[in-house]
Amino acid sequence: MATSAAAGTPRTSRQKGHDRPMQAVGVPPPVRRASVTIALALAIVVGRAAPAAAQCPALPGDAFAFLSLASTRCPATPLVLWATPEVVFDCRFFADGTHQTSCGETTQDACVQHCREAAAQWNDDLGGRFRYVEADAAHPVAFCDTTDGRTSIGGSPQFCGGQSFGSNVVAVTLRVTITSGPQRGEQQDADVVLNPKFNDLFTPAFFRVVIEHELGHVLGLDHPDQCGRDANVLMRSAFKFADGDPCFVSAPTADDLAGATMIYPVVNPEPTPTPAPVCGDVDGNGTVTLSDLASVLAAAVDLSSGCDLVPSRCDVDGSDGIDVIDAANVERRAFGLPAANACAGR
Repeated sequence: MATSAAAGTPRTSRQKGHDRPMQAVGVPPPVRRASVTIALALAIVVGRAAPAAAQCPALPGDAFAFLSLASTRCPATPLVLWATPEVVFDCRFFADGTHQTSCGETTQDACVQHCREAAAQWNDDLGGRFRYVEADAAHPVAFCDTTDGRTSIGGSPQFCGGQSFGSNVVAVTLRVTITSGPQRGEQQDADVVLNPKFNDLFTPAFFRVVIEHELGHVLGLDHPDQCGRDANVLMRSAFKFADGDPCFVSAPTADDLAGATMIYPVVNPEPTPTPAPVCGDVDGNGTVTLSDLASVLAAAVDLSSGCDLVPSRCDVDGSDGIDVIDAANVERRAFGLPAANACAGR
């Protein structure tokens, strides 16, 4: 839904509603707000856990869903994403005395650490595609600030915007997304709030996986079970198995990651490290052999050889010249004997 706007102004809307398992999101009347949609996409709820399974259900490979954009729900391809695949987050609210929840630990600092581990899990799984970067102490994130482009993660009896949680809603992500114009679909902000009503349910594992789920929303994933793809995955709107069950999902599954990697293809892949040059290895095959010795001997008597291209690898004693002493050292290295190893740049 969207309000009308003056000519040349992007259409805007404000949507809020609690997700329930297998139910549509309720949408109240729209309210005009700049050029973005503020959407409560994104609640994880307490559901009835399935009985213990003899074998965990297999994943179909496509049990993922992408965030909706304006009136387009369950899009087949990603429509919402961060223009720069990096989000600054702050977990320290769990220890600030105001925005804390239980996490099944004896200290709130331990809760902060579990929250950080949830972000680190996504970073490990999406290396080179998307990453969460922790805010430093000099530039802390403000709690539920929908204008700073960063993600606060903490607890409160109300989610961002002052609305009450639904009766079975454990956590909510409020996102800010541009819905029209040249930046349509760009995620601008997202904040996560856990509901302290469920403190008795939060074990360390459950606390962490709830945050992992909400961070999946932050990066652009929705509930697959509400888009016709129900499976035992992290992004399901309610966990299928209880904490402690062997089938309990404690990290992004292959299906969750398949969806995330569709949103963020590798844009800056980590380059394959270039092996350091080996002193005396003229042909660059990684080892010193008799073939390298022949090249150094030729260079020592001023004949053309591979040393013409890599003279620094042939001057193994570092004397600023290639001579028979270098050849003798290369021969020793070829036979695995101690030898000079003083090539320039080593």
